[in-house]
Amino acid sequence: MQRKGPEKHEISCPSCGHKQMEYVEAKSTFCQNCGVRISLEESHRGPRERKRKVASRRVNCLHCQSDLRIPLSAMSWQCNHCSAYLDMTDHVIEREQSAKSGMIQTYGDVHIKPGGFFNGKKIEAANILVEGKCRANIKVYETLVIGGKAFVQGDIDGPSIQVKPKASLRISKNLRVDCCVVSGQLAAQKVTVQQALEVTETGSLTADLIQFGELSVKTGGILKGKGIALKHQDESADELEV
Repeated sequence: MQRKGPEKHEISCPSCGHKQMEYVEAKSTFCQNCGVRISLEESHRGPRERKRKVASRRVNCLHCQSDLRIPLSAMSWQCNHCSAYLDMTDHVIEREQSAKSGMIQTYGDVHIKPGGFFNGKKIEAANILVEGKCRANIKVYETLVIGGKAFVQGDIDGPSIQVKPKASLRISKNLRVDCCVVSGQLAAQKVTVQQALEVTETGSLTADLIQFGELSVKTGGILKGKGIALKHQDESADELEV
C-alpha cells in the first residue's frame, strides 16, 4: 500500500495575492511570486483574525534585475531569483570609511556629512546627500543633493542632481543625469544633462564640455564651457559657445 504524503492546501500571498500549495503543518514560507515571507499560522485564521496586507514596494534586484515586491519595514532582503543579499537600510558617513566590498549598494539613502569621506569603488542608493568627500562612482535612483563643500572623484549617474545655494561640487570626471539644477558652484570635466539644465541666479557651472537637452540660465547665473544642445532621437547636436 502506497504511503500518503503530507497534506497540502492552497494559500494566498497577503502582499500580491499569488496562490500556491503549501504543507498544512508548515509554519511559514515565501511567496513564489514576490518573495514576501508568509506566516502560515495566520493563513489558518478566519477573515476577521487575519492581519492587513503588508505595505510593500516594487524594486528591481541590483544583481539580476528581477522585479521584486519587498515590505517597507524590511531592513534587508534576499532575491528569490538569484539569492543575492539586498540592503534596504540608510547609511550615514561621518568620518573616513571604506566598505569591505568597496561598494555601498542600498535601496535606502546615503548621507556623507561634512568631514565624512567615502573611499571605494561605487555608491548606489535611492537618494544621496553629499556634504563631504567621496572617492567612488555614484549612481542614484532618485535624487543627488549637494550641500556644503563637496568633492567627488568619480563619475556621477542618475535622474536628478541639485547643487544647493552656497554649496560647491568638484567632480574629477563626468556628470551624467536627466535633470540638473545648479544654485551653488559645480565644476567637472564633462557634464551631460539629457533633459533640463538650469543655472539659477546664484549658480555657477564650469566644464570643458556641457551637453544639455534644454538650457535655462537665470540673470546672474554663470555658465563656462563649450555647450552642445542635444537633439533627442538623433545623434547630431548643435554647438553653442557659452
